[in-house]
Amino acid sequence: MSSEYFKIALRNMRSRSLRSSLSILGIVIGVFLVVSLISVARGVADEVDDLMSMVGADLIIVLPVQDFGVTGMFTWGGFREHELDAIRRAEGLDKALEMTMRSYRVRHYTDEEIAILWGIDYVEGIPYLEEMMGLEIAQGRLPRPGMSELAVGSLVPREFFPDMRAGDEVTIGGRRFTVAGVLRSLGHRENDLSIMMDIDEYRSVTGDRDTQVVFGGVKEGYDPKTVGENIERELGEAGRRARGEEEPVFSVITAETYAEVAGGIMFLLQFATLAFAGIAVVVGAIGIMNSMFTAVRERTKEIGVLKAVGARKRDIISVFLIESGIIGFVGGVIGLVLGIGAAKAAEYIITEAQPMLYVEAHISFTLIFLSLFFSFLVGAVAGYLPARQAAMKNPVDALSYE
Repeated sequence: MSSEYFKIALRNMRSRSLRSSLSILGIVIGVFLVVSLISVARGVADEVDDLMSMVGADLIIVLPVQDFGVTGMFTWGGFREHELDAIRRAEGLDKALEMTMRSYRVRHYTDEEIAILWGIDYVEGIPYLEEMMGLEIAQGRLPRPGMSELAVGSLVPREFFPDMRAGDEVTIGGRRFTVAGVLRSLGHRENDLSIMMDIDEYRSVTGDRDTQVVFGGVKEGYDPKTVGENIERELGEAGRRARGEEEPVFSVITAETYAEVAGGIMFLLQFATLAFAGIAVVVGAIGIMNSMFTAVRERTKEIGVLKAVGARKRDIISVFLIESGIIGFVGGVIGLVLGIGAAKAAEYIITEAQPMLYVEAHISFTLIFLSLFFSFLVGAVAGYLPARQAAMKNPVDALSYE
């Protein structure tokens, strides 16, 4: 009998396809927002978690943004020389390692791809990365300063240049470089897809003079929080002397500030998701309910026929609940497809806008299942009152309805 309910529901939906399409619009928007925003929010949080996993108890990261949060992470500029001098002067800071990066076109024989270039001081930076990030060579050797040599991440030969080996030549900005070695995976996709260059050669090729990231160690006996405050004070003074500005434009990230950053990102994105999606779902539920009330009125005679041939109240309710549930489910499927597409588009845009981030939208089976189940449930709940009204009709009155 349940298969007959589905057939009746589908036949009725086809007969009023335009109204059914308009009814699901709110559900489509709601699921679209939930899937796209939650998956991107989870991806951003995972990326921040990966980045901040490098921040040990004695490591400090200084970024040229006013607010390392939802908006600040996409607007990084660069430190100038007087600001770097200020960071180096901070009491308790062991060393200040400059790093800078950007997307750039790289040619390997006949293949050409856009990869992320990392500029770093080979003399001081490589030993530091070996100690703090576990930098290791999987093939070849580490590059040498002043020799036009570079090292590529573990995924570069796999995803960009399948035939690449240590000793090969690549062309960047019209200059030839030798691939000294292929790095072991650093456990972070953005790093594994990068190419490491000596910072002087990087600046010569790209023309970038600013420094986008400064890593600093903490001297023995100093508290990271105190050192961070010292950096903030020195940079604030440098900014006021150079530009007369009262408000500094930088962020000092320690292990202590990481939890606040990640928590703030997730809270804001999830709050926005629930707020907008909730409104859209309510509007969609009202639309389905209104459509089903209209359907009940139009199909009064059909209801009378069903009751006359022995259909019980629960049978009538089942027909209308299945129909409204299918409307909600179809809206959920459309919203899910659009949401996944938007999340993937956001993933690409974020990564292109800020090479320091490699955001991968987190679209889980649980999110997909709950989105579709919730869509069906909203549709069924919205259709309950119309279904109950249909079930309560008197068969004699229904058959004589004009």
